[in-house]
Amino acid sequence: MFRFFRMQDAAGQRTLPTSKAYLAELGAAREDEAEAFSIPLGAPVFRIERVRLLDHTPVLNEYISLNCVHMPGVEHLASLHTLPNTLYNLFQVKYNITIAKAKESITAVSANESDVKRLGVKFKVPLLAVRRLAYDINENIIELRYTRCVTDVFCYYTELS
Repeated sequence: MFRFFRMQDAAGQRTLPTSKAYLAELGAAREDEAEAFSIPLGAPVFRIERVRLLDHTPVLNEYISLNCVHMPGVEHLASLHTLPNTLYNLFQVKYNITIAKAKESITAVSANESDVKRLGVKFKVPLLAVRRLAYDINENIIELRYTRCVTDVFCYYTELS
């Protein structure tokens, strides 16, 4: 269920995340969203902002944009109380969309005001920033996700072969 979740503790143990949602709303596509989804600037996208917690500790500050073209009615998820922890499972059950792969790029950033409030870190502390494009089995980009990660206790882990 958490096939694309890459955080683990220093001992190599994966902890399943929980989520706290801060925003879930329909909006007009910004330039980065329009480019990622190959849709016109201003076309509808659904945005989610949430924090992922590991062992009850806020670790990930996530900004998620969903391509409404492939998810008609997604705006009905606007209630923060109905957002599930496992979005990819929701995509499969409600929209018959299977996320088959993701492409990620990773950079270093400094904590901003949102990170300070939501993650409890100091301003400008170094964070890991992950930009993800999630693709369905037909190679459609379904999700654009920006994640800002605290890495003092947990780390981003991937195994390459």
